[in-house]
Amino acid sequence: MAANMSIPTDEKLPFESILRYIALAARDALKIFTETQKTKLLIYFIGTILCLFLDLIHFFQVVSNFAHVYSAFADLALLGISAIFLFIDWFYIMWVVSLSYKFPSYVSTGFIKGFCGLMETLNAHLGTYIAKKRNNYEYDYQ
Repeated sequence: MAANMSIPTDEKLPFESILRYIALAARDALKIFTETQKTKLLIYFIGTILCLFLDLIHFFQVVSNFAHVYSAFADLALLGISAIFLFIDWFYIMWVVSLSYKFPSYVSTGFIKGFCGLMETLNAHLGTYIAKKRNNYEYDYQ
């Protein structure tokens, strides 16, 4: 982010204008991240939900057919593998939900939707928060 900041090198900058350059660089970095990762995160989230649904069906099918096949090893292997896949699916979903408890309220909803591929909410929340902080800063130092 710092490498992409467009700070003029030939003039002295007052301290107040540095915040403006940092806010603009943060906004530009967020736009670049949104453009490159939005569809990838959406595909990953949809794939996780689809796999969760299919793994849940497979897990209950394995449990219902448990001990009906001739080999006990095959039953246990299928049950173990389907339980591992089910755990991986739930782990990602619970990790995304846990973001609401790790971050402040003004950004947690945007992060949750962002990790589900809906980055516009994250941009809107961060944009209004940065604008509010910039206005508070300019008011305090004028």
